[in-house]
Amino acid sequence: IYGGYNQTKWLAEQLVAHARTLNIPTVIYRPSLITGSSETGHWNQADVICRIIKGCNLMGVRPLLNETLNLVPVDYVARSIAHFAKERPYQSD
Repeated sequence: IYGGYNQTKWLAEQLVAHARTLNIPTVIYRPSLITGSSETGHWNQADVICRIIKGCNLMGVRPLLNETLNLVPVDYVARSIAHFAKERPYQSD
Protein backbone atom coordinates (compact mmCIF):
# COMPACT_ATOMS: atom_id res chain seq x y z
CA ILE A 1 0.00 0.00 0.00
CA TYR A 2 1.52 3.30 -1.10
CA GLY A 3 1.30 6.54 0.85
CA GLY A 4 1.07 7.28 4.53
CA TYR A 5 -2.64 8.10 4.47
CA ASN A 6 -3.55 4.84 2.74
CA GLN A 7 -1.24 2.85 5.01
CA THR A 8 -2.74 4.30 8.20
CA LYS A 9 -6.26 3.84 6.85
CA TRP A 10 -5.51 0.18 6.10
CA LEU A 11 -3.98 -0.37 9.52
CA ALA A 12 -6.91 1.30 11.29
CA GLU A 13 -9.36 -0.94 9.44
CA GLN A 14 -7.30 -4.01 10.39
CA LEU A 15 -7.49 -2.95 14.04
CA VAL A 16 -11.26 -2.52 13.75
CA ALA A 17 -11.57 -5.95 12.13
CA HIS A 18 -9.55 -7.46 14.98
CA ALA A 19 -11.76 -5.72 17.54
CA ARG A 20 -14.78 -7.34 15.89
CA THR A 21 -13.23 -10.79 16.40
CA LEU A 22 -13.22 -9.93 20.12
CA ASN A 23 -16.95 -9.10 19.92
CA ILE A 24 -16.29 -5.39 20.39
CA PRO A 25 -19.01 -3.45 18.55
CA THR A 26 -17.40 -1.36 15.83
CA VAL A 27 -18.42 0.96 13.03
CA ILE A 28 -16.37 2.53 10.26
CA TYR A 29 -17.61 5.87 8.93
CA ARG A 30 -16.46 6.97 5.47
CA PRO A 31 -17.74 10.48 4.88
CA SER A 32 -17.45 12.18 1.52
CA LEU A 33 -14.94 14.93 0.92
CA ILE A 34 -15.00 17.01 4.09
CA THR A 35 -14.98 20.77 3.58
CA GLY A 36 -14.90 23.75 5.88
CA SER A 37 -17.50 24.76 8.38
CA SER A 38 -20.92 25.63 6.99
CA GLU A 39 -21.18 28.34 9.64
CA THR A 40 -17.77 30.04 9.45
CA GLY A 41 -16.30 28.86 6.16
CA HIS A 42 -13.05 27.96 7.94
CA TRP A 43 -11.27 25.19 6.07
CA ASN A 44 -7.87 23.52 6.10
CA GLN A 45 -5.98 25.80 3.71
CA ALA A 46 -3.57 22.96 2.81
CA ASP A 47 -6.42 20.70 1.63
CA VAL A 48 -6.12 20.02 -2.10
CA ILE A 49 -9.82 20.61 -2.82
CA CYS A 50 -9.70 23.87 -0.89
CA ARG A 51 -6.66 24.95 -2.93
CA ILE A 52 -8.34 24.07 -6.23
CA ILE A 53 -11.50 25.99 -5.35
CA LYS A 54 -9.51 28.97 -4.06
CA GLY A 55 -7.27 28.98 -7.14
CA CYS A 56 -10.23 28.81 -9.51
CA ASN A 57 -11.93 31.63 -7.61
CA LEU A 58 -8.82 33.83 -7.75
CA MET A 59 -8.38 33.21 -11.49
CA GLY A 60 -12.08 33.51 -12.25
CA VAL A 61 -12.14 30.11 -13.99
CA ARG A 62 -13.48 26.65 -13.39
CA PRO A 63 -12.35 23.22 -14.54
CA LEU A 64 -14.36 21.59 -17.29
CA LEU A 65 -15.16 18.26 -15.69
CA ASN A 66 -17.80 15.66 -16.26
CA GLU A 67 -17.52 14.71 -12.60
CA THR A 68 -19.29 15.99 -9.53
CA LEU A 69 -17.78 16.38 -6.10
CA ASN A 70 -19.69 15.24 -3.05
CA LEU A 71 -18.58 17.84 -0.51
CA VAL A 72 -19.80 17.76 3.09
CA PRO A 73 -19.20 20.51 5.69
CA VAL A 74 -17.08 19.44 8.66
CA ASP A 75 -19.67 20.53 11.24
CA TYR A 76 -22.32 18.36 9.57
CA VAL A 77 -19.97 15.34 9.55
CA ALA A 78 -19.08 15.87 13.23
CA ARG A 79 -22.74 16.17 14.29
CA SER A 80 -23.69 13.10 12.23
CA ILE A 81 -20.96 10.88 13.64
CA ALA A 82 -21.74 12.03 17.18
CA HIS A 83 -25.42 11.19 16.58
CA PHE A 84 -24.64 7.76 15.09
CA ALA A 85 -22.19 6.98 17.91
CA LYS A 86 -25.05 7.21 20.39
CA GLU A 87 -27.00 4.51 18.57
CA ARG A 88 -26.45 0.77 18.72
CA PRO A 89 -23.86 -0.34 16.12
CA TYR A 90 -24.92 -2.56 13.27
CA GLN A 91 -24.49 -6.23 14.14
CA SER A 92 -23.70 -8.49 11.20
CA ASP A 93 -24.61 -12.20 11.26
